[in-house]
Amino acid sequence: MAQNRPKLTRQLRITFFNADGVSTQRHLIKYFLQEHNIDIFLLNESHLEPYHRWKIPNYTILRTDRPGLKGGTAIIFKNYLPIDQITLPALHSIEATGAKLQTQDSPIILIAAYKPPNIPLSIQDIQLISALGNRILIAGDINSKHSYWNSRISNQAGKALYHSLPRLDVTVTYHSIFTPWLNYRTSPQALHNDWGITNTKHNIYQLYVSQFSLNLLNKPS
Repeated sequence: MAQNRPKLTRQLRITFFNADGVSTQRHLIKYFLQEHNIDIFLLNESHLEPYHRWKIPNYTILRTDRPGLKGGTAIIFKNYLPIDQITLPALHSIEATGAKLQTQDSPIILIAAYKPPNIPLSIQDIQLISALGNRILIAGDINSKHSYWNSRISNQAGKALYHSLPRLDVTVTYHSIFTPWLNYRTSPQALHNDWGITNTKHNIYQLYVSQFSLNLLNKPS
């Protein structure tokens, strides 16, 4: 259990990846984690069934599989980290895996998320996740395009999210750093579906320091 492990006193490397299926990329993911000393890896579109086995030496994998070899999310983290999986509220449009990271100050909720493109985005899902704590990171392919986060076009889900930002009281992080080097099939435009959200009121952006990681922004005052 995480409570038996020491709390964190150092910075971490956290990375997000839209896998579009991990079956043919397991060795690549393993190499990336080890080569770049990644602490936490948020992954979506794993395309795994519950009977599929997947292990990475020195890492723990928390999975939320969707039957049918589509969708699916996962959080991969180093074994020694004080992280436990959490039960998420019932969500209407977003598939997600949730975990709690214990830090020296207060816990951080980590969410690997995915919204299928044919399902309308439920803003209530973002609200439900945001209510889980004071420091939350959501990263995933939400299929919500908007010019505000550098997409060439804006779709209905992106417009709904953009217009809801003031009342959601969150920050969308949309820097183009979502591991395009890991999946050679991913086009730059596809990356604009992917973003991170943080609702933190605390100065935690220094926790995520790496050219391979999500650089979180402070919540606007």
